[in-house]
Order: sequence, then structure tokens, then C-alpha cells
Amino acid sequence: MAPGIDLKIFELFARYAAAIVLVVIAFFLIWLVTIIDIITSDFNNNANKIIWFFFVMMLAPVGVPLYFFIGRSQKASAGEEYESGTRYRDSGRE
Repeated sequence: MAPGIDLKIFELFARYAAAIVLVVIAFFLIWLVTIIDIITSDFNNNANKIIWFFFVMMLAPVGVPLYFFIGRSQKASAGEEYESGTRYRDSGRE
């Protein structure tokens, strides 16, 4: 009698594989939202923006949580981006 294939092993593998795929998709979406947030936000210092971008791109598992705990506090407040006078300048009108 030839040994048969145990289908329970494949069923167990399929459950874990589905869970792993869902976790990977969720982490990818969080990573993508973080990158978009970095790109679209104004920071107090442009060097901080570049550093956070590369840090999150290269070391995603460490960079994403650190950005949400530390990096978001380095963003420029809503009033700072307009006070400088360099953004949304009305050139040509006097």
C-alpha cells in the first residue's frame, strides 16, 4: 500500500499562506501611505524630508513605525508654510 498524501497538511499550509499574504498586503499599504505622507508633507527642514524618505524606503519594517512616532512631529505646522512667503507666491502682480 503506497503512502497517501495527507490533505490536512495542504489545508493548514493554505490557511497560513493566506494569513501571510494578508499581512504582507496590509504592511505594503501602510508603507505606501507613509511614503505618500512624506512626499506630500512640508517639513521644518528639507533634509529631514529626504532622510525620512530614504529611511522608510530602505528599512521599511523599522522606518515606518519610527516615522509615525518621531517623523510626523518634524512636519511644518500649517501656518509656517505660508508665513515664509516662498510658497504660493503671487509673482507678477504688484
